[in-house]
Order: sequence, then C-alpha cells, then structure tokens
Amino acid sequence: MNEIYKLAEYVYKSYPKIKEAAPFWRILSLIDKNEDKIIFVKDGEEFKGAALYLKLTDETIEKIIMGIVDLSNPMGMDMLLKEKGDNIHFIYVLADKISIILKGLKQVIEKENPHSVSWFKPDMK
Repeated sequence: MNEIYKLAEYVYKSYPKIKEAAPFWRILSLIDKNEDKIIFVKDGEEFKGAALYLKLTDETIEKIIMGIVDLSNPMGMDMLLKEKGDNIHFIYVLADKISIILKGLKQVIEKENPHSVSWFKPDMK
C-alpha cells in the first residue's frame, strides 16, 4: 500500500467530522492531487500528524482577511489550491500535540522558505 493511501486512511480515521463532509475517495483524491502541499510527521511507520496548506499571494491573503475570499467555499478552494504564491496558509491540521505541529511547521518552512505563515482557528477567526 503506498504512502498516499495510508495517509488518506490516517486522515479519514482521525479527523472527527470528515466522514460527514466527504467520502474516502474524495479525501484520497485531494491528497493525491495536492501532494506538494501536504506535510506529515511520522514515528516509524505510524502517522502522528498531517496538514494541508495553500501557497498564496499577498493579494489573496489580503482578500481572505477582508472576507472577500471564502475558504469554506469548495469552488474557490480549487482555485486557491492552484495558486503559487510566497505565503503559506494552513487550511487543515491534524495532530494531537503541539510538538507534532511544530515539527510539521519546521518542515514546511524549510521546504518552502515562505514570506509568511498563517492559519485560522476552525471557527475561521
């Protein structure tokens, strides 16, 4: 079984409300199509955390802050996933410890060398 499939299984089993939002095949497809925007932390063969991020321009970050771009809109999300800006914006994070989040964050910063890093709380504040 390849790593993309195993990661999709981990996300599907670990994210509490994901089964209500999307079938497994859609999660697998999202991860497969956006492998370059996925970061994960493992301990041996066991996944400990994963995240999906966007690579946004300064203009798009400003539109998100102003409420012009809605991150909860699936149609808009497709456009944002294709963007290739210098700013990292996390949209999904799955981890049970802050140390796992920090390891993943360090990996993303080393990989992308972003201008900025941001995220919103699940309630979009």
